Amino acid sequence: MRLRKGFIVFLMALLLIGTMYPTSGYALSDHSDAIITTTSSTENVDVSMEDTALIGEEYLDGIDPDFYEEPEGVDEVIEEPEDAPTVTDDTYGGNFFAPQAMAMADGTLTMSPGDSYTFTNNGSATRSLSTNAATARSSAYDYVIYRPDGSIMSENMNSISSLSVGSGYTAVITSTGQNPFTVTIRPEFSYSVSTNPAMLRVSLSKGESYRYFNEGTQSRVLSADTSTAQDRKIDYASYKEDGSLVASNFETTGKPSLAEGNEIIITGAGSQPVSVGFPYEVYTGEWSDEPAYTRITLNQGESYQFTNISSKSDALQTDGTTKDKHDYVVYLPNGTESSTGTNTTTKPTVAAGRTAVVTLVTATPVTYGVPYRTFDVQKAGGDAITRITVYPGESMIFSNNGSLANPIKNNASSTNGAVFDYVLYTAENVVHSDGFNKNTNPIIRSQGYAVVTVAGQVPIEFSYTDDFSVEESMEPAYHRVTLKQGESVTFWNNSTAREYLDSDASTSQGRIFDYVTYYPDGTERSTRKATAVEPVVFYGNKAVVTGVSAQPVTIGAIYTIFDVEDRPNEALTKITVSPGQSVIFHNGGSLSNPIRSNAKKLGALFDIVVYKADGRAHSDKFNSNVSLATIPSGGEAVVTVGGSTPVLFEYTDDFSVVDSQEPAYLRVTLNKGESYAFTNISSDSKRLRNDASSSAGRVYDYTIYNVDGTVSSSRTATAIEPLVLGGKKVVVTNISDQPITYGGIYRVFRGQDDQVPSPESEITVNQGQSAVFTNPGSEPAQIERIAGVNSVVDYTVYDKSNKALYFVEGMSHATWDIPAGATLVVTVVSTEPVTIQYQSPVTASLSQEPALIKRNLTPNNTLLFSNTSPYEALFVGSPSEGGTYDYVIRNQNQVVVKEGKNATGGQFVPGKSDIQVHNVSAQTLKFVGAYRHFTVKEVEVEFLTLYENTETALPTVQQGNVYYRFSPYSSDKYRIAIKESGDFSIEPRIELYSDKELSIPVAASIEQEQVYGEQYTVLEWELQGGQNYYLKLSEKDGKPIQGVIKAAWMNIRNDNSYEYGYGNQLLKVVLFTGDQIVFEYDRNGNLTKRTKKIFPFN
Repeated sequence: MRLRKGFIVFLMALLLIGTMYPTSGYALSDHSDAIITTTSSTENVDVSMEDTALIGEEYLDGIDPDFYEEPEGVDEVIEEPEDAPTVTDDTYGGNFFAPQAMAMADGTLTMSPGDSYTFTNNGSATRSLSTNAATARSSAYDYVIYRPDGSIMSENMNSISSLSVGSGYTAVITSTGQNPFTVTIRPEFSYSVSTNPAMLRVSLSKGESYRYFNEGTQSRVLSADTSTAQDRKIDYASYKEDGSLVASNFETTGKPSLAEGNEIIITGAGSQPVSVGFPYEVYTGEWSDEPAYTRITLNQGESYQFTNISSKSDALQTDGTTKDKHDYVVYLPNGTESSTGTNTTTKPTVAAGRTAVVTLVTATPVTYGVPYRTFDVQKAGGDAITRITVYPGESMIFSNNGSLANPIKNNASSTNGAVFDYVLYTAENVVHSDGFNKNTNPIIRSQGYAVVTVAGQVPIEFSYTDDFSVEESMEPAYHRVTLKQGESVTFWNNSTAREYLDSDASTSQGRIFDYVTYYPDGTERSTRKATAVEPVVFYGNKAVVTGVSAQPVTIGAIYTIFDVEDRPNEALTKITVSPGQSVIFHNGGSLSNPIRSNAKKLGALFDIVVYKADGRAHSDKFNSNVSLATIPSGGEAVVTVGGSTPVLFEYTDDFSVVDSQEPAYLRVTLNKGESYAFTNISSDSKRLRNDASSSAGRVYDYTIYNVDGTVSSSRTATAIEPLVLGGKKVVVTNISDQPITYGGIYRVFRGQDDQVPSPESEITVNQGQSAVFTNPGSEPAQIERIAGVNSVVDYTVYDKSNKALYFVEGMSHATWDIPAGATLVVTVVSTEPVTIQYQSPVTASLSQEPALIKRNLTPNNTLLFSNTSPYEALFVGSPSEGGTYDYVIRNQNQVVVKEGKNATGGQFVPGKSDIQVHNVSAQTLKFVGAYRHFTVKEVEVEFLTLYENTETALPTVQQGNVYYRFSPYSSDKYRIAIKESGDFSIEPRIELYSDKELSIPVAASIEQEQVYGEQYTVLEWELQGGQNYYLKLSEKDGKPIQGVIKAAWMNIRNDNSYEYGYGNQLLKVVLFTGDQIVFEYDRNGNLTKRTKKIFPFN
């Protein structure tokens, strides 16, 4: 750098003392032979300072010599003092552009659009070329100024300023406007027509690309008319000669530099065309089919993967705003998760060799961009992050198949009150961590797994990456036993190490217990009274825990470590199932409920498959001895006992139990060399179970075939249970000396020995029942009604990802079309049943799952529905004349997405969002949505504050019920009363609760005699001072209540008191309750009015 600066100083000294002799040189373009003379002109000087144009010649500290981007709005032309040192042609050597003649006097030249000229300053000082180009006259020009040695001093596009040209310097000017302009030329200048333009310039519409090569020795900044306001933007990527990426940018208005020997690809990226250019004599270029960036536009729920195939890190870029959110996961080259982002605007940085999978979460489409040569881009096979909602009582198994420890993230928090139990296991099935009533993000070791059970009342959304596989679990993470005062339970530790029991005990909240632990021989080991300390139970020992507080306490014990005996107050029915016998347990309760067995104690085995209410397989165990299996509400379990030992099962009154001719599994035992085929006839992916064992030498080969018969995958000498997708077939072959038994879920798999079913089957569905039809084939299918001409049904069609394609309410149909891979749910609503005929490959089963969720909403009331799916879904209000509603749609962060007044018809609700509807009409409305998408939620209650002895006006606008929070000052009897001011024919009601969830009622006005007149509604009750109470005000028919409310302590007197006036006239009676009766008289002493004033309004 110092040598180059020294050389320039030396050169300037030579210029000051040099001679005027011309030297030889070379021209960058051909010139005309015409000699053009000029006339005098006034000067309009706009001089460029040479030093400011040395980008690529003299770099400032910190500037990359291969790249520089000039931001939008920077002017490339900077004034230079006109009194520059005098220089001569002898000093520079030959004139670089070899002009044909020199003008001897000032003159003018008119340049029409497209004209190009060269102007050489043959004088001894810097001189200007002035023009009358102006934006108002639609005239402008491009220019490049060259030094005598051919290097570039400065350049610009669409200029309207005058130019300053140094002694011996040459300017090439091209007219680029729509109209001509005039150049005033001093005598020192010679000029000629140029066959080449000043700039190698192109106009790029959106998506068009051009490639430039720098053939010179300088780094120059791109000239461009980019503009944010006019949406003229570019993508660019510049590369070195070795192909490595120098720099890139996406949808920018900046102007990149291009260093010696490098190339750059520029792509139009705005809605308006953009002009770009480099000096024509130094840069070459060509139109390019290769864009600067690969651009992918994602819609909500769509996913793409971006693999960095270069040698350095780079970040994804987007045109999204802060409102546009996505999920992403970055994977190491071996497929292990490296980093994640959930519902974020962060643009992931992808190191060399790594892959980012991105899924757009929000509704507005977003375009993602990466440099074309450095990333391989393709549609992803699945979402970046998969989300699953687990409801209270449900259990899941999360298996980490990656090579690093990774968390399972969730939305449980102290804010939403959601909690869950979890137990973390190593790959060797050893417990290494656990949590009871937690809201954390458990980290699962590589190849380990977690069993998670949602506790409490709030569903939890878990999110996980492709490193994880997830399946439903019939076994919970913990045994949970809730003990009331005086109740006891026993826990046995069956492991080989000591372990703690967990609990929700708290001395501050009055939840405590006693416990005693015992050695295996029954000798007492330790004891503790009235404690919240969690007991430690050594292996082989037991603990007896007794609740001793008025508040119930819940005890938790890791399911795989402890057995539980003597559960309190559990009315159980018992049934013994013999070897080879099958039974079905149907859960008719509103919650998930368990069945228990003594198989573990006896060393007995059984198969069990649990089905959801919609008939789909939920979970299964092959050759199991589990002590407990959880069955979802409306679902059922098919149990088949194997071996030679009967098994005792216990169940609650929520279950009905029947014998079954259907086993849990289609079981086949194969000897060495024998093969068997299992075909998955469902739309769900399921594993083929077996008792193979690598350590025991029981291994086999398998091949999975696609529906068209081509091979999908295969494996040899394995004991792994293959996952078979819907419609595919797996062929297993035993290659070991020992027999291997295989089991496919009976309702999911069809065996090769099964009788070929009739091509036509039929199913009859009665009122209130549903049927689920699944088409696992690759072609659409049609089913037909053959009986029940007047039957009326609801139905919904779901695609293979469970996204509702469409639904219909209350129609009579003769046929239904089922797309390939889709499911149709039909619910009969008429008294007349319907019989439907279907053909293979369509399968059908009766189900308790309705096609639609439907709710009626009375006037002035509110309902809240939640779209629990990840997909946008239609939610319809019944179209009826005058039937309107207000609505608010909020996303999962409770941010308002959309709202409306007096709406009719339907609304599209984004995935994971809520819609709250309020009936503002005078008639009852019906709201309908797809059952697998929507659930009904409790509307969040907003409590107003009611202060003691303060008359408070009721809200003028009421959407349904009105809620108050009231805290009395003292412990005594209080009266809470409403005084109406409007329509006295309405019937208000007051309900008092001790909790804000309104789940613990205290008293209600309808339970007390109302003797206060039609204007008043009164509630009286003994309240505790300082405690919060919660009031719910409603009207019998949902009408708004106009008036005031007041709460006050009742000073109960021993008797009534009387007040007399003149002539011993009774003026007032104050009742012992505080109510008053006031008497009024005329001047003759006659009673004219009697008024009853109700406490506390008197």
